[in-house]
Amino acid sequence: LQVVIGMGKKQSSPRNTQQKELARLMESIEGKYSKWEIWQDFIIMMAVSIANTFPGPHRAQREKLYQDHAAKYQAKELDGEKRNRTSKCDIPRSFYPIMVPEEPIASAEVRDNTYSNLMSILSLGNRHRESLLARGLSNEAIDVLGYKTTPAVRLGRIVTELLERGCNLAGVPGFYRDKESGGWKLDIRASGILIPDRNQKGQIEAIQIRLDNAWKSKFNTLTSVDQYYGTTAQCCPHYAGNTDGTDTLYLTEGVMKSDIAQFLSNKLGQPRQFVGLTGASNFNQFRRLLEEAKAAGIRRIMLAYDMDALTNETVQNARDRILKEGYDAGFEMTLLSWDAQYKGIDDLLH
Repeated sequence: LQVVIGMGKKQSSPRNTQQKELARLMESIEGKYSKWEIWQDFIIMMAVSIANTFPGPHRAQREKLYQDHAAKYQAKELDGEKRNRTSKCDIPRSFYPIMVPEEPIASAEVRDNTYSNLMSILSLGNRHRESLLARGLSNEAIDVLGYKTTPAVRLGRIVTELLERGCNLAGVPGFYRDKESGGWKLDIRASGILIPDRNQKGQIEAIQIRLDNAWKSKFNTLTSVDQYYGTTAQCCPHYAGNTDGTDTLYLTEGVMKSDIAQFLSNKLGQPRQFVGLTGASNFNQFRRLLEEAKAAGIRRIMLAYDMDALTNETVQNARDRILKEGYDAGFEMTLLSWDAQYKGIDDLLH
């Protein structure tokens, strides 16, 4: 608490979305009241908001307590949510992202079971299949990889079917609870192709989405962060192929890219083990990969990052850091390059 709102001597940067939102809110109001007083008001208003969702003899007193503290702030600072509730004590919208309860992430086994069942319910649209065929995959490969189209309707029915199958939705990114009913919901924020992010055992730890309408990035991750009892996604190094019997792997950026490159290498009669990071600068994933690779007897990592590293300083810096960290960890690191008219390794092999 001291770290976030600066009430003590020790201070550091906020570590997550909730802490960043809290720090932003404190700074926007500070000057009128101290951080300590704002924090006290926050706790009291949140407590009353939660308590008054239940019947009891002290509801009126609690509502007055809430209003006394809320009266200190302007409407734009609170922006209370309007919902059909018997209590007048709405949770302030500006506070809401901070106090949303979050489920801790479920184990890889639980996520794999839920995601596998989810993908088995869904289908792949013709437009998305055609786009994957155009990138070099075969119909059979597309089916084996398990790519699907994000559902646009029947989300409630999908959730019901997962529960009927005995799937655990708690702690699985992409699922959250409705604030009013408590029932589970599926959080689909954009349309696109759902891509399983598989760990070394083949388990689906996360699901990426190749967006139909890219905004800032072509890819997103299925998540329910900032939703009521939702969960933040955690992606893993994506293994395309099998590491058994090889001491070399090819590292690239992207789950779909590694899948396509691995398929095309097989098609060309030169099968290679590809691993994709969900981002060129995802160093935490890379460190996990180094540990797993060392345990699997991998000695050599061929780095096949996109050729835009020649002109993109951010990608270039990430590439150089990956090379250094891999070398420092005892691996033989080799940087691959090719004609820059082919941006990615998948483009080169196609």
